[in-house]
Amino acid sequence: MNLLAVVGDMPIVRGISYTSHAVFVPVTITAAVLLLLGVSNRFLRLVLTRNCWSRSSSPGSSGSRWPRPSCRSPPGGIFISRSCCDRRTTRWRRFWPGHAAALERRAGELRNNGAAYGGESFLGYAALALGILMAAGNEWLRIVALLLVGVIWLVQAPRRPGVVHYWIGVTLCLLGGAAVGMLGVFPKTRELNLLPELGIALALVAGAMRALAGRKGEERLRQVALEIQPPILLLSAIVAVLSQYSLRSEPWQTGFVLLVTAAFFAVRATRESRSDWLNIAAASAGLALPYLGCADMMFYRFHDNTLALGFGLLAAFWLIAARLMPGAIWRRSGAFVVTCFGGAASSGFA
Repeated sequence: MNLLAVVGDMPIVRGISYTSHAVFVPVTITAAVLLLLGVSNRFLRLVLTRNCWSRSSSPGSSGSRWPRPSCRSPPGGIFISRSCCDRRTTRWRRFWPGHAAALERRAGELRNNGAAYGGESFLGYAALALGILMAAGNEWLRIVALLLVGVIWLVQAPRRPGVVHYWIGVTLCLLGGAAVGMLGVFPKTRELNLLPELGIALALVAGAMRALAGRKGEERLRQVALEIQPPILLLSAIVAVLSQYSLRSEPWQTGFVLLVTAAFFAVRATRESRSDWLNIAAASAGLALPYLGCADMMFYRFHDNTLALGFGLLAAFWLIAARLMPGAIWRRSGAFVVTCFGGAASSGFA
């Protein structure tokens, strides 16, 4: 189907599609479906033979038969390692990945009239995605696969136009770091919950990536690392609140992450003159008060709280900061933020 998409962009085929568009589109889709069915049928006939099904029994059933995973297949054929291992099937599995890539490259050269192949290699991207999917079941391999694919994507990104590939590579690397929190040995218990600090660490990694890209002259990577930090910290704040509620861990950790988020958005709002980020900073600071001792967040008991005092002190601090900070953004949003703090303080008496 990928080859049909490549061939469909050739000048001759494109001219035919323009002249008979109403017939060409359904014929192409039908041919693609028939080709997929034919290849699938051929694959099943080569792999799932009667001898394969009669090799061994499944461990938990006496009636059902499953193939025995005794085949030593190459890396590209791991996904069918349960199949039979006759020579014909093994040769076929070793043949198709490299020759499919060669056919795609040749079709791209013909399409560009002999020019060098410069478009995206969809087979390569599909192989990377398949590697992530295959490693998703193992908690350690999941981290390795995400980091490795992210690094590969970043290595080839400078040769591609735009910033999309940088976004994909950085996101995959950060997902590999976030997958550390899914390890069984990672501390996420009531006594010690490091999930909130993991988000802060990922934000620091993005900052280090931004600084390194600036030194190396990679402006696109530096811009992507700069823009991906706010979503990381927002997600870290959400994870901090939800993990504390689920595990009933120490509330001060969540309050610390919320304060770091508020400080980050306040600094970025001052530098870029964005009032929405300043409002996010105020909301994060206000949300941190219950976790910093103004309420009993270990058992979520809100009676006999000191939220009114906390919001009053926060409003006074905000007015002082609006007076001292440069720029008009703090003074413009000061009245709105202090009014919201006052309304939240009055709700603390309920």
